[in-house]
Amino acid sequence: MTEDAKEREIPLLPSRGYDVDTFFRFSTAVENLFESVDYMANRLEATGHLEDVKRIAAETKQILLDISKTFYPEKREVLEKMSKSAQTRIIFRKSVTPEPDAVWIFSKELQTLISKAHEECKLCMHPERCKSCDLGKAFDRCISIDREKTSWQNIDVDAF
Repeated sequence: MTEDAKEREIPLLPSRGYDVDTFFRFSTAVENLFESVDYMANRLEATGHLEDVKRIAAETKQILLDISKTFYPEKREVLEKMSKSAQTRIIFRKSVTPEPDAVWIFSKELQTLISKAHEECKLCMHPERCKSCDLGKAFDRCISIDREKTSWQNIDVDAF
């Protein structure tokens, strides 16, 4: 931002119907950007973009503050109250699963299911049939490991 822009007085503008919605969408994007910096710090640093994203987040927050100054003070008060009780919601318009019959499952729940199912593998009397067993095939799809010449019976699935 130039010195002229810093010193320039920001005008108050009348609100149109979509201004508030758009402001909240922009505000939510900025909040999500700030949260993402923390969550993705290791990945951003690995790619050399951590400082870039921090700078962009700070500049974007300043832009948001400047935009909020264009609302009349009464509207700004309402916006501040609304933003404290607002909640972000993400809606997927299409399925995000890789296959039509696939489902997303949290890793903790998947680990529980794998551990319980693996108990049956430990009792298997035919470990050589692991590749043709439905449970063995399911493990092959869920856990990426090179289990060449061994069965799921001998693998510690809790280590994954």
